[in-house]
Amino acid sequence: MASGGAPREWSGIFAEICEEFPDRWTLTKVPSLPDISEISQYGWKQFKDTAKVMFRCRRCKHKWTSVKGQVIFHYRLTRGPRKKGQVKMFLPGQACQACNSTIFEPSKWYNDQRVKVMENLQQKLDEKFYTMSYGGRPNQSRRSANMTSNHREDLCEACQLGFCPRKNQEEEEYSEEEYSDHEEECSHGRWWSSSGLE
Repeated sequence: MASGGAPREWSGIFAEICEEFPDRWTLTKVPSLPDISEISQYGWKQFKDTAKVMFRCRRCKHKWTSVKGQVIFHYRLTRGPRKKGQVKMFLPGQACQACNSTIFEPSKWYNDQRVKVMENLQQKLDEKFYTMSYGGRPNQSRRSANMTSNHREDLCEACQLGFCPRKNQEEEEYSEEEYSDHEEECSHGRWWSSSGLE
């Protein structure tokens, strides 16, 4: 079972991956995440995944794709008579190198990449809390890409926050590509220290 406050393109997939879990799980998109070391005492764990994603600069309208798009999940399963699973999802942005913008633009995700990271999340939740029936390694496949320049840490929100897995390694990063625009909502609040019992 699943519910929560996330964009429907994410929440629909999340509902599918939670169908076989006996507990109720919620997915909420958040604008930032605290350091996992500061909230692990409340039962939170962290899972990160990468994918090919898209960006569009609101200032100069430049479009690009990145093979180092990130999603960071904080998750926990509360215990007791009202046991509940919670997942907080953070999608770091990137700034435009064409106009040297300092604004981190939100990522736009291909559906198959959303499915991939959600299936990896499903495997992680099952491994940590349930039957460990999925097994194996996470799916690390990515869409093919014609990258034209190196990954720049100064333009990457995930790098700035220390989330990028290969922060000091240069990798071809940007290319222009068409995509459909959509806006994604954020949910706010000091959620990590609450009981989670709503």
